[in-house]
Order: sequence, then structure tokens, then C-alpha cells
Amino acid sequence: MSSPTRNLVAVVSDSRAYWRRRRSPPGGLGVMEGKSFLMKYLGGIDAVPLCIDSRNAQGQHDPDVIVDS
Repeated sequence: MSSPTRNLVAVVSDSRAYWRRRRSPPGGLGVMEGKSFLMKYLGGIDAVPLCIDSRNAQGQHDPDVIVDS
């Protein structure tokens, strides 16, 4: 008997497109949770929302910070 496969993905964002003025990664968590819910409801895929602060030491957004996290 084989074990069932599990579809699990991470929805990763730094929330810049959602809350430009607030500049807070947790501010976009509600949007990411909504996307995760739609993936589960419509596609049967379990998704985990991750909002990561992508600012470097100078306060500028840096994609390398997301990769290093």
C-alpha cells in the first residue's frame, strides 16, 4: 500500500505590492492567507503563507535577503 502524496507549497512575499505606504511584511499576511485558501479550495493544494522582510541593512528592498532566509 503506497502512502498518499501531499501537495504543499509556500506562498512567499515581501508585501511591497500590497502595502506600499506601510512597508510592513505582516501587513500583507491577510492577502497571502486568502491566496492560500483559494489554492486549497479551488485546486486542492495546501499552501503556507510566508511574509518575509526583504530589507537589507540600509533599509532598501533586496531580493537576496529572501533567498538567504
